[in-house]
Amino acid sequence: MIDHHNLPRVLHPDSGNRPEKPRRVDLLLVIASLLAALHLFPTVAFSEPGRLTVLFTSDLHSHFSPHHELADNGSIRDAGGYARLAGAIEQERKRTDGNTLLVDAGDFTQGTLYHTVLQEEALELRLMGAMGYDVATFSNHDFDFRPSGATGMLRAARAKAQVLPQLVISNLRSVQTTPAMRR
Repeated sequence: MIDHHNLPRVLHPDSGNRPEKPRRVDLLLVIASLLAALHLFPTVAFSEPGRLTVLFTSDLHSHFSPHHELADNGSIRDAGGYARLAGAIEQERKRTDGNTLLVDAGDFTQGTLYHTVLQEEALELRLMGAMGYDVATFSNHDFDFRPSGATGMLRAARAKAQVLPQLVISNLRSVQTTPAMRR
């Protein structure tokens, strides 16, 4: 966690409390950087706006196989299953000519025997990579086997997968642990 009270402050030399005005060299560097960055983007990025479909999942909880669950109306329905999900994703990509962003909001692990028995195989992340997920994040159940379990899963995913989604993780604090805390 960043303590904003301990951040260095640039102060005007004669006032003691006014922020220093940017120098011309700094402004020129900013302008040059912006102009250089414009060359990194193709001109298509500045043409007419297009459409982007965001495909969103969360709480997959290692449901590799379909299962039955009770629907709101009292009926039984099929839910889950990565093959079913992959088919739905592919169908939506075809419908949108591939203009999709596929994201997962976490809790992709924990919830079935698959994850409990194969926790260090990282099947969830590996399958998400194979299905073309662009980005995923961790949520509380992704840490159920403590940070060491999450670390093991990430190592296995990197070692065994050809493609993985980008991982975006925030509000995560690493703390020094004592031997008593590791138990």
